[in-house]
Amino acid sequence: MAFSFTDHVRQMKGEPEDRVDPVNWSAPKISKSNPHITKLSPTDLLQNEEYLSDIKAHMEDRYGVGYSERYSDKEIMDMFINKQRRFNAGQSVVTLGETAWLAKADEERRERAAKAYSHFDKLGNIFGEQNTFSEKMDGVFDYARAAIIDPVNLISFGIGRLAAGAGIKTAARMARATALLSMTKL
Repeated sequence: MAFSFTDHVRQMKGEPEDRVDPVNWSAPKISKSNPHITKLSPTDLLQNEEYLSDIKAHMEDRYGVGYSERYSDKEIMDMFINKQRRFNAGQSVVTLGETAWLAKADEERRERAAKAYSHFDKLGNIFGEQNTFSEKMDGVFDYARAAIIDPVNLISFGIGRLAAGAGIKTAARMARATALLSMTKL
């Protein structure tokens, strides 16, 4: 069984305040010496019915009714992974948009978002052996695009990234922690 962000949140719920400190949270270390951590590829997420169902439910919540009918399962998975990579990279527009959406979402939608986020957290390093060459290149492209095509970078020629980077990363962590905490309450 994989140790994910969700598992980490559940462990941290034992704190006296029964909440996660998103600023001081750090992801579990993935290493070859820990055999309990399963590294998945985007294809693995697509082929797992439970993961696909959870991700489709979140994308339907996030982008509207009929989303699943307009796009194939592969297209939905690609869009989800691309968005999550931009979110994790701290791209300002995506991070602020996701944070605002989570703030307005009801508990059920936050729970569905948390499930989808936890499945994304099961993906291994983009250069890991679980990924095909094209999956590796897609990951490189996604993270590069997130860093380069960010309004904060484009407007300030990269200087704004230094100033905004920590704040955006903190907002992303807080948004994810909020969603995952709502999942563990149910």
